[in-house]
Amino acid sequence: MKLKTLILLAVITILAMTACSGKEDPTPTVAPATETAVPEPVSGTAAVDSVQVMMLNSSPIQVSVLVHGELPDACTAIDERVTTQNGTTFTVSISTIRTDCAETAINVPYEEIVLLETEGLPADTYSVDVNGMKGSFTFTVDNIAAPPTATPIPTSAPEVTAVPEATTIPTETVPITPTAAITPTSTITPTEAITSTAPITNCTNIIGYLDDLTIPDNTVFAPGSKIVKTWRLQNKGTCVWGEGYTAVYVGGDDLIGPITQTIEAVPPNGIIDLTITFTAPEPARTYRENWQIADANGEPFGIDGFISDAFWLQIQVQENAEPEATAAPGTAVIGGIAWRDHCSDSSGSCVELEEGSGYYVADGVYSIYERVLEGLTVSLSRGTCPSDNNFGATLATGITDADGHYRIEGLDKGNYCAWVNIYSSENVNLLIPGNWTWPATGIGYWTIILVDGEEALDIDFGWDDSDD
Repeated sequence: MKLKTLILLAVITILAMTACSGKEDPTPTVAPATETAVPEPVSGTAAVDSVQVMMLNSSPIQVSVLVHGELPDACTAIDERVTTQNGTTFTVSISTIRTDCAETAINVPYEEIVLLETEGLPADTYSVDVNGMKGSFTFTVDNIAAPPTATPIPTSAPEVTAVPEATTIPTETVPITPTAAITPTSTITPTEAITSTAPITNCTNIIGYLDDLTIPDNTVFAPGSKIVKTWRLQNKGTCVWGEGYTAVYVGGDDLIGPITQTIEAVPPNGIIDLTITFTAPEPARTYRENWQIADANGEPFGIDGFISDAFWLQIQVQENAEPEATAAPGTAVIGGIAWRDHCSDSSGSCVELEEGSGYYVADGVYSIYERVLEGLTVSLSRGTCPSDNNFGATLATGITDADGHYRIEGLDKGNYCAWVNIYSSENVNLLIPGNWTWPATGIGYWTIILVDGEEALDIDFGWDDSDD
């Protein structure tokens, strides 16, 4: 009993001492918040895919550079553009800035237009280097503004002529006696038609790219090798590519070769095989040159009407590379497919022959659901196809198989006409009645230009049966 009393007294004493000590419970210490460091933006150099130098029709001539490329991701943007000039060389540096954001793996295309300070430059050829991608332009005369035409100032004041006073008109009517009719003594007839020699200004310039006839992309060459590149192009505009039209280099890497080349005249819808010879440079790497056609004023134009689109040559240069094999004569091929182009009130793909006519034909596009023409005889003649259907002597024939395909082999380079005689004994029962829908409505022939080793396997024929 005494022991419990002593223990209780001790506890009470300790509590009293604590309450009277005047000390407060210590306040817990709060650790300072840790700040996350924000990464600094990262600068870089913009990758350039193509450079196109454009000269505006102004006085003085203004020159701008159209630059295309790709940024590595959506976090990267164009930062600065710095242009310097040293003699006849303009150097443009385009930098990028990348901020911290979610990583993306999609390249982002960009387009930049850089204006060059060209006023007052003397006549010369100037080069442009944009992050290593090069272009050029030429002033044939000094680039200065044409002086304004002075208006002559009269040396003396014009003589003032007095205005006569009004005269009263008598009201008396005087009879007029008719005289003999006046007969012209001669008729003026123009001796010849007057033809304007001014160029057509309201037409369009458009390149149609058809094929690479030689040197497929990334063909390998040794340094110093001769490169003979041929593109097949079509004039898809309404202007004639005539005098003054040239093929022009519009950017890319410096292969050893020309930067301009004259071309033969090409009418609208005409086709040209453009050949340019280069030499493979050093060092060993991938090279690409971009080309376009320029009009008589030196203004280049692009593929399908897009000013930025060009046709190009792209090769790989490697040490000790084997020379490219040359195709042998007699190795070209022509082929394609023939099918029944379907159009009906209930099915098939139809187009109106003429707007508002109410007459529909098949669309000229082959579908895997349409039937093929098996056993059709396709004829081949030398030269271009005549407009009067007089195709001349048949050089060779091809017959379509169960899949509708035909193939004519062993051909030399040159011009050919592939055509179908719908009234021949081999074809009449397959085709009549009906009409062609491909290569065009009512037309069943193709003109083909071959080079050695070429395989033109898209010479197709579509026929719309009238009873489908």
